[in-house]
Amino acid sequence: MPSQNWKTFLHTHVGQMISIDFFTVPAIMMKVLFVFFVLEHRRRKVLHSNITEHPTAAWTAQQIVEVFAD
Repeated sequence: MPSQNWKTFLHTHVGQMISIDFFTVPAIMMKVLFVFFVLEHRRRKVLHSNITEHPTAAWTAQQIVEVFAD
């Protein structure tokens, strides 16, 4: 059986794929805010986002729980 190429794999599984990322935003008063962002690939829809000044492992875990609560 020939192996499928990467493009075929992505097309087949796009409905089950999400991206999760952190990025920073400089804010007024010399603060740095951390943005947590979850994107669903199939519909290019933002599933969840949140902002904090002090991300912790517990805070990050809670964000993931909120995304996949269903």
